[in-house]
Amino acid sequence: MAQYIGTTVITSVIAGTNCSGGGTSGAVTVNVDDAFLVNDASDTTTGTITAGGFTTTGTWTFDEFTSGTIGITTVQDSGTNFDDNDTSLMTAAAVSDYVLGLGYSAGDMTGVDLTGGIGISIDSETNTTSGAYSSTITCNLEGTELISTGEGGGTKFLREDGDGTCSWQTVSGGGISWDGSTANGIATYKDADEATVEANLTFDGSTLSVEADANTTANAINIDANSLTTGTAINVDVDDALATSAAKSLILVDYDKVGNTASGQTSSTTGLSIGMNDNATDNVGNINMTGIDVVVDSADADGTVIQTGMRVTCTDGDAATTYGYVSGVEDGGIDFIAVSTADASDYFSIATTANGATTLTTVDAGAAAANFEVAADGNITLDAAGDIALECGSGDLTCDGLVTVTNASGVVINDATTSSATEGGNLVLAADDGAVMGSGHRLGVIEFKGAEDTSNTLTVGARVEAITKAAWDASNNDAKLSFYTGYDDAQQAEKVDIGGNTAMSVHHDYHATTFENQLTADRGGGTILKYSPGGDESPAGSELFFLHTDGTWNQADADAVATGGSQLLAVGLGASARTTGVLLEGFVRIASTEILNTPGAGAVDGLPLYVSTTAGHFDFTAPSGSGDFVRVVGYAIDDDSSDVLVYFKPDSTCIELA
Repeated sequence: MAQYIGTTVITSVIAGTNCSGGGTSGAVTVNVDDAFLVNDASDTTTGTITAGGFTTTGTWTFDEFTSGTIGITTVQDSGTNFDDNDTSLMTAAAVSDYVLGLGYSAGDMTGVDLTGGIGISIDSETNTTSGAYSSTITCNLEGTELISTGEGGGTKFLREDGDGTCSWQTVSGGGISWDGSTANGIATYKDADEATVEANLTFDGSTLSVEADANTTANAINIDANSLTTGTAINVDVDDALATSAAKSLILVDYDKVGNTASGQTSSTTGLSIGMNDNATDNVGNINMTGIDVVVDSADADGTVIQTGMRVTCTDGDAATTYGYVSGVEDGGIDFIAVSTADASDYFSIATTANGATTLTTVDAGAAAANFEVAADGNITLDAAGDIALECGSGDLTCDGLVTVTNASGVVINDATTSSATEGGNLVLAADDGAVMGSGHRLGVIEFKGAEDTSNTLTVGARVEAITKAAWDASNNDAKLSFYTGYDDAQQAEKVDIGGNTAMSVHHDYHATTFENQLTADRGGGTILKYSPGGDESPAGSELFFLHTDGTWNQADADAVATGGSQLLAVGLGASARTTGVLLEGFVRIASTEILNTPGAGAVDGLPLYVSTTAGHFDFTAPSGSGDFVRVVGYAIDDDSSDVLVYFKPDSTCIELA
């Protein structure tokens, strides 16, 4: 059907460029392709937008150089103060303004290559082809190298005018005349037009200053005095008449290091360097050379006179490489010598030779009284990698305190003299307190100590001491030697004494200290036999054994005479019979498991013990079976927790039961 718009008849709708659809009848739809920007809304395109102009007050979004995006909102133009941000762009004029504002000139110097001329050197150049060019130029103009434009001819000199400029000046008058002709002499002022040439410099002022700040390798002051006989190259003569307080130095070296020494560099400075070398090779006479000779003398000792020949202070450096005094003397010479003011032949010296071997020597030229004393307000330690030898000569080695030897090798007294065959090494323990000694006075003691724990607390385990038996005098010097053992200082008990009431006595004290506090199970003491030729056996502790004819130890059994009735009996100690041994006679703690028919706690004292019919056991009850044997092997002394202290002494006979 035709459509009317006004009076015009529309018979068809045709889609044009960038459109689709249309029709010739009914409702017609025309679709516009996505080829135009959306008005007043967000739009996206993957193509290129070409426009005759572009105006925006919004944000331009760009891909950031490394990742993400960045939004640009403004443009900085010329005349705008530079703002350091990531949200704006700069025009070319704005960039130029910023660069020129930093002090750079318009454009870079390129292709620059300077060449030095007379008195001018080019020390270094950078960026000669591009970028900001820089160079270091040194100007050293001297003599004819210095030319002043328009100042030719005549004798002129260049004067510093004091206002930062210089000017050429004509020399007026006839110049300066010289009084004297000494070669390399010193010119001093005489009058307005005359100078004196002197061989010696006489300075009558108060201060002579040498300014040598720019000096690097030359000597600031150099003195050649090659013909000296009795004079001095430098003489400081001070006559001090001050009567008030003063602190002064006659020669002062004030060195202040302020530069930081860089890695790999070494800064070495010597405050006073004295080098004295005798280069003559055919000397015949005496040569005396002294590096430093210090004499400090006072007319008397009135007032408080403090004299110090030399003081050295070294602080705040590396302690391991700080040395207050270093001496390097030809081996065989003396590194240090201290001389008596009464007699210069009496002295003390220190000498070090090869391998660091050092000798301290005292000399009394007229006698033998050059004593050597170490008066320490504390301990004295002789820490030697090798031996320490005390050579007393014909004198004695005296110590008024305790001597402690911590080396496991102990102390050796060796008589190496020709009399050693009759005397030998001699250890003397003497009691000499100046008082009368009565009975029981200790003459000397030797203690054996050990540290029981990490506290290094030493405890006496045993000691030997000599004690007088009666009042002591030259004709009555009876004494006894006693041996003590125990577990600590409070439990020392006398075990053996020689020279007491009999020739020798053995003490077993289980009264002061009970057996359970002295002996552990299976342990005892007395007559020990180390013997087991038939095999290296370890007889069980607290058990009873007999020595078999094959040289082995077998358990004793009262069931037959052949198993302990007449043989040698012993108590096993729980270890090798060859190295620890077995107990033949003495006191032993028998474990409760190895003793039978115990009558009860506290009821065993003095009871006999027998070989048991249970192999290896002790028994309080005598065997009674036919064919058994009865043999007493000892007596019970005490008991504790069913363990029994036994005096083991087997009877040499036995009774065999019918």
